[in-house]
Amino acid sequence: MLFQNSSHLTLSHVSDRPSPPGKPHLSSDNDLTPDLVTILWTKPVRDGGSPVTGYLVEHRRTGSPHWVRATPLLIPFPELTISGLEPGWRYQFRVRAENAVGLSDPSEISEPLTVTLQKYAITAPKFTEELKDATVLENEKVEFVVHFLGQPAPKVCWFKDGFEIFSSRRTRILTENDRSILTIHQSALADEGEIKCAATNKAGHASTKARLTLEAPPSIRLPRQYEDGLLFEIGEVLKLKVSVAGRPTPLVFWTHNGESIQNNDRYEVEYVDKSSILKIGEARRSDRGEYQIKAVNKIGEDVASFLVTITDKPSPPGKARVVMTLGRSVTLSWNTPDDDGGCKIGNYIVEYYRLGWNVWLKAATSRQLSTILGDLIEGSEYKFRVKAESPYGVSDPSEESDVVFIPDP
Repeated sequence: MLFQNSSHLTLSHVSDRPSPPGKPHLSSDNDLTPDLVTILWTKPVRDGGSPVTGYLVEHRRTGSPHWVRATPLLIPFPELTISGLEPGWRYQFRVRAENAVGLSDPSEISEPLTVTLQKYAITAPKFTEELKDATVLENEKVEFVVHFLGQPAPKVCWFKDGFEIFSSRRTRILTENDRSILTIHQSALADEGEIKCAATNKAGHASTKARLTLEAPPSIRLPRQYEDGLLFEIGEVLKLKVSVAGRPTPLVFWTHNGESIQNNDRYEVEYVDKSSILKIGEARRSDRGEYQIKAVNKIGEDVASFLVTITDKPSPPGKARVVMTLGRSVTLSWNTPDDDGGCKIGNYIVEYYRLGWNVWLKAATSRQLSTILGDLIEGSEYKFRVKAESPYGVSDPSEESDVVFIPDP
């Protein structure tokens, strides 16, 4: 603006923004106070014709394009002490000066500063070594280890599937300094699941998770009643159920008297709720014998066997034979049945047939494989047969004997 005064012109004073302050640098006292960072800089070379009223300090993480104000208000002096920067990151600083006209351009950016763990600053927990998934064999020891930071020292808790774990007979938790260890002795299949470690202090909370997987060789457990063998009646539906454990889930194989059993119209094999079930429809005598179950996975195998008896009436005894005749008496003998029906023969029923009467009649019972029949009618022809008797029924008759003639006296 020009003013006219007594025939000469005078240029009035015009103010401008300050020049940038000097490049920020760290105070040499930072090592003495590790919980604080002190930044120093020099005043602008030119104040722009208006006194500097304060300084705006900004910082950013190295590599980030975003600058953040260090304080909400301007700093009156060319020095600032900052706390609360996150340990482990590298920071850069810049400063602007302000006067009545406005803010200066930013100063030259400081050298990067790595913030170390502050001894007395409050910092939220952070895991420097997190949990890792683990796979172990059943009954072996397993350890989970974490390393963490935080001020004040965080409280560390361990969880399994959301439920807190405490030290016990099999489980030990040891937390010292910046490390915590969860040890599980004699790991069991029930230990499998999600393992979580949480660290908490008044500044915040952090957690890390991992998966514990148990592996175990197959283990077959027969029900107690199988130890003495099983008894079924002919025609009954057989349902043989055996507990089979193991991780990974084992493959199961059944055999009967050494012959492999496959699913078909008579046999059905299924795996339900950690049990292998063999179903056989309408049991036959041929289904009796030894049943073996074998379980296999990549860790190992297990085998168990048991006996099954299918009860039925006996098969017919051997052919009745006339071994001697004497007057009105005959002596008969026979062989045991090929199949006793699963139970000891109690009696043999001897029957006779007199030609001309055309009917079979009971003559005697015997516990032996022979008997003597007397009081036969002279001048008659006879033939004989035998049936076997057990608690499960009476057999069909044996093959008939040859015809024998009882002579007149």
